[in-house]
Amino acid sequence: MLEPRLTHEALRTRANKVRAAAHDNDDSRLRWEFDRLTAALAEHLAVESPTVARLPLSTRDELRQGQERIRAFVEQLGRELEVGENRSTYESRVAYLDRLLEQQDEAERRGFHSVSVKV
Repeated sequence: MLEPRLTHEALRTRANKVRAAAHDNDDSRLRWEFDRLTAALAEHLAVESPTVARLPLSTRDELRQGQERIRAFVEQLGRELEVGENRSTYESRVAYLDRLLEQQDEAERRGFHSVSVKV
């Protein structure tokens, strides 16, 4: 079972804090919230990995692709944050991350439910 701070809902809350900091143009808070999101995501993926590994191949591949899409997007956001790129669209890009997290949560619920696996 995932700790409450590592659930998809908690990750989405973290993403919304990043988005709020971007909206406020608060670079210090933005970096701090982004670092917290990145750490929580890494821990979430590490904790979830053994459960995903036990799923049937097609489900496992689907979920891992979603995880990789999220991980790659977060890495891209981190690079943009470091060099100051896309500041005008950062808030909307983090909103997109929130949608990716929501989609992944739904996919995992279906995948885990189909084989009665508890995270």
